[in-house]
Amino acid sequence: ELFEAGALEPVVMTGNSHVFGFGRVNQRKRLLCLFNFSEDRQFIQTPSLGYEYRNRVMTDLIQGKKVDLNRTKIQLGPYEYLWLCE
Repeated sequence: ELFEAGALEPVVMTGNSHVFGFGRVNQRKRLLCLFNFSEDRQFIQTPSLGYEYRNRVMTDLIQGKKVDLNRTKIQLGPYEYLWLCE
């Protein structure tokens, strides 16, 4: 459902030039994809992601871990990517 035509959101501003993000939404689900293109760990300030992603706990579809977007910042390891779905 999230990968159907028309569900792509614009690029998500991460506030970090090393981290690229985009989102997809439909009526039932939301997906936030974050990619660290640096050999160093990077942090992004969660408020920079926009109100659509505030106050959410999402699950990474790759690693299965929970990511709490209520926190002030989240960390991505070197070249790490997150596919966060709620």
